Amino acid sequence: IKVTKMGVYAVFEEAIRILVPRDIHIGNTAFDSIKEGDMIKVRLERSEIKTNAPFIMAVGKLVDEEGKEGEEGGEPATNA
Repeated sequence: IKVTKMGVYAVFEEAIRILVPRDIHIGNTAFDSIKEGDMIKVRLERSEIKTNAPFIMAVGKLVDEEGKEGEEGGEPATNA
């Protein structure tokens, strides 16, 4: 959805909102090249579900094309 100084704010099927913080991706050229509207792969690290909330909030880490961060594979792509 947005790319800011804090990081990337992404959404997965309007059900999960994911913050991918810039702090843990310093020096990562793949992270630095993300633009709004790009499809990215993210491994969720933490999530929070609140009663009556319209979506789940989560924090994630970018997975590179080879899947180095997500050995399990099969992670759905999210919109940045």
